[in-house]
Amino acid sequence: MDEKASVAQLYIKNATNDISLSKVTLILPVAKICSGSRVAASDMMDAIENLKKVWPYAVEILVFAFEHPSMDYKSSDCTDFESEYTRTNPGRSIYMMEHPATLVGPNADPIFKLIGEIMNVEELDINTTQYYTVSPDFTTLEFHYGKSLLDMKDILREMIKELEPRGEL
Repeated sequence: MDEKASVAQLYIKNATNDISLSKVTLILPVAKICSGSRVAASDMMDAIENLKKVWPYAVEILVFAFEHPSMDYKSSDCTDFESEYTRTNPGRSIYMMEHPATLVGPNADPIFKLIGEIMNVEELDINTTQYYTVSPDFTTLEFHYGKSLLDMKDILREMIKELEPRGEL
């Protein structure tokens, strides 16, 4: 395992208090949404939670909420998002990372610095929907942009199929 893989593994282990080499990890940056948004915060979080429920033992989801620079959060009502993001139900199965996350710049969260380094880009484009998948053995990072959660469900399904043991009788 190279240095980058071990950094990713350590980060995910610290985030989830668990590390299972049999799970695909989905890193999900989401822009903080406030009143007046077309999507309710509860609907967004429920959709992410439902994605995890499809493969509860094969997928880990790390959600990073960030403040988009084009939004004026100081004059917006974001209480719905804040309460959804910090909600800790006994049944919650996704990991809500400390927020607001920093995706770009010198103070970017370590995982996004690592992703930028692996992708060989100065800064990640926060104006595009982006998801990242990490293989269970931490040897592969895939960047998925402009995808919906439904698209990600299909991508995760294919990744999980590759993990299934196959044998001949």
